Amino acid sequence: MSPLVSARLDDRAARMWLALVVQPGDELVGHLVGHWGAPEVATRLASGKPLPRNLVSSRVASVLAQRYQSVPPLSAIARTQRIIEARGLGITIPGDPHWPTQLGDLGSAAPLLLCSAGDLRVVSAHRARVAIVGTRKPSSEAVMATREIAAGQVRSGRTIVSGGARGIDATAHAVALEFGVPTVAVVAQSPDRPYPPEHRGLLGNIAQSGVVLGETLPGVKRGPEGFLARNRLIAALSNLTVVTEAPRRSGAISTAAHAAKLQRDVVAVTYPNHHSRNDGALRILEQWAATELAWPE
Repeated sequence: MSPLVSARLDDRAARMWLALVVQPGDELVGHLVGHWGAPEVATRLASGKPLPRNLVSSRVASVLAQRYQSVPPLSAIARTQRIIEARGLGITIPGDPHWPTQLGDLGSAAPLLLCSAGDLRVVSAHRARVAIVGTRKPSSEAVMATREIAAGQVRSGRTIVSGGARGIDATAHAVALEFGVPTVAVVAQSPDRPYPPEHRGLLGNIAQSGVVLGETLPGVKRGPEGFLARNRLIAALSNLTVVTEAPRRSGAISTAAHAAKLQRDVVAVTYPNHHSRNDGALRILEQWAATELAWPE
């Protein structure tokens, strides 16, 4: 590795600065961080100077310059750290005691850090986890199926992981809370910025016994791409992904695709009397090595 441009910028600080700048799952930046370290990459991007030719090709340097033309100064790290501490959030980076090592399966798309509210040991412990995801506008049958599947997983000792969204996600989290066991909400925004806003109470309850986590820091707002990017984290944190109902094009389908790519087990729930609501399940069954669960069993 070449010498760091600034010896004062350690790995944690550099990753925090990069998390303020870099889009979630940027594999180019992830690749550079993996090879040359976060301090080298952060200091170069912050200075506006391209990474030297011995680090990257001119084409890669040009791509980075175009992607990140306007960036905050390195002093933004201290300001962000104060906000994080004031809001009772935690920052965890690779190598920390409670970093979920299964995120390493994402390779260059792994998150630079995790920002969390609650107990991150829920995802760092060697315990089976199941992602239960689906549409924000579920049918009554899908809600019933989600509740029963989630309850069965909880009784089997597995931790429920979902995205904290309306519909299927909220139903799965609620079942875990009803059983009094921890659940994991992976969010696209900072954990202190509930989305949707009406889930402030739900996410607060999750953080009390489980954890709300993501890769977005306070003050950073993510658009639709942030919600799609967080789906890779849901898949990576889970041994199994269950889609209980979803349109053919949806975030839940994205989660299933990530799970299949990571060689995690995927289950798609189908309903005999609701053919139009089986579109997402049929796509999963057609495209990936998924297991069909016909409901009711």
